[in-house]
Amino acid sequence: DLSLKIVSNELDYLDALNLFPNLNYTKLTKNWLQKSISCGSLQEVSFIYRGPIDNQYDDSSSSFQFKGLFKNSCLNVNDVDIKNINLVAKINNSSFLGEVQDGDLYGSEIEGTIKTFKDNNYYKLELKGDSEGPLLSILRLSNLNKIFDSEGESGEHYTNFYFISPLNSTLDLLGNNSNLELSTKIKGGNFKNKKTNLYFSDLYSSIEY
Repeated sequence: DLSLKIVSNELDYLDALNLFPNLNYTKLTKNWLQKSISCGSLQEVSFIYRGPIDNQYDDSSSSFQFKGLFKNSCLNVNDVDIKNINLVAKINNSSFLGEVQDGDLYGSEIEGTIKTFKDNNYYKLELKGDSEGPLLSILRLSNLNKIFDSEGESGEHYTNFYFISPLNSTLDLLGNNSNLELSTKIKGGNFKNKKTNLYFSDLYSSIEY
């Protein structure tokens, strides 16, 4: 068996992810992170690995722990792009916990947590958090910016979200095995229909899903 500890001040995100071992219980999380993260660096990194040196993982009692800060990262979740993310990440064998300290969701601020974990022999992904900023962010997120446009101040939104789904290469937000909850408050909304020029101004509303 091999026991290894690595500490680094800064690594490129791809170099850091390539250091994750291909254990049975880390493969899904590693693959998801490699597909979802597309930029940034990893700072204050610590890896601890214990396992076989012959790459025979199937019958091994290997373990893997990781901790670090993803700095100015880019994350894509189901074709939704979040930029400038600062995320404190921890891995303990099959579980991943990412605490999003701040990020840019189409111009809105976002904070929350990202989890992957094993539940009854199935791996799941859980996302929850809060976002606030210009209403235009919600229009872009829901593709309603193809119908509506905003000139000047679009108003503000305050949104709380929760999503849980099987951890797959593609996520189905409204799938039978997924659960999506949204609570949004709109303040001072201003936008118009691009085709009819029907204008909505000073809109106050709440949306629950």
